[in-house]
Amino acid sequence: MAGKNVRFAQLLEIHISNVITKKYITDKESFVTANFFKEVRETVKSTIEGVFAKSKYKLGTEALVWLSDQYFKAVKINGAMMGEQVIINEYKLSSMPYSDIELMRNLFNESAIGVVLEEEYRSRSQA
Repeated sequence: MAGKNVRFAQLLEIHISNVITKKYITDKESFVTANFFKEVRETVKSTIEGVFAKSKYKLGTEALVWLSDQYFKAVKINGAMMGEQVIINEYKLSSMPYSDIELMRNLFNESAIGVVLEEEYRSRSQA
């Protein structure tokens, strides 16, 4: 990737994937427990919070939880996505500050969640 600008979202996705793979892709029996899903979700959340705590980008609590949930739902284990296995009561983008939406839109515009963030950003910009 010499000479190419590596995006924040790509690096975050790779980091989360590595953390999850290292920590959980060893014992297939644990995948069937409710506690397993809770642990994976908490690991994704703490990983994202850790990355943002060390970065120059600052997001509010609701935005960090929303972002964590998006990444958690996309985690794939044994061919199944976490989002297909559990139901999450998520924060709504509409309840977050405009500054958080704008920052996430800029950081994640080329990721899977970019479309949703762009829609929220545009709806607020037009209001």
